[in-house]
Amino acid sequence: MKLLPLVLPAYRRYYTDLPEKAEDVLAMSDVPYEASVEGLAYAQRRDALVAELQAFCSSQGLDAMIWPTLGHQAPQAADEWPSRQTPLSFVNRLGLPEVSTPVGLDPDGIPLGNISFVGMPFTDFDLLALAHVFEQMPYEESCLPA
Repeated sequence: MKLLPLVLPAYRRYYTDLPEKAEDVLAMSDVPYEASVEGLAYAQRRDALVAELQAFCSSQGLDAMIWPTLGHQAPQAADEWPSRQTPLSFVNRLGLPEVSTPVGLDPDGIPLGNISFVGMPFTDFDLLALAHVFEQMPYEESCLPA
């Protein structure tokens, strides 16, 4: 993969357990996870955590978990991406469905941030419906900085 050496430094900021060299990352895909001890152990831990989250959400009557997509305002395309962990890596590693939608606008019409709606496995359509309803809500003038 020609682009891997170019994007690997950015991925390593969020997925700190990735190897430093592109060749080592590619070697990870030589063995399917279900055929490696590490892959199976990871899958078992992931499945146990997802089951625990499902039980908690069910016991609390929660349809989704909601949190800021980023801990900072989204950068403009020309800006350098901040080198910080985000909740995105947590959700991605668990394989949970997630949708992110803008929240509020600054005086220039730029979103103040995004909010993520995270669901349990196979709740993708419900999650998209929830995010859609949220997106349709009008922005209040009071959320704009003075």
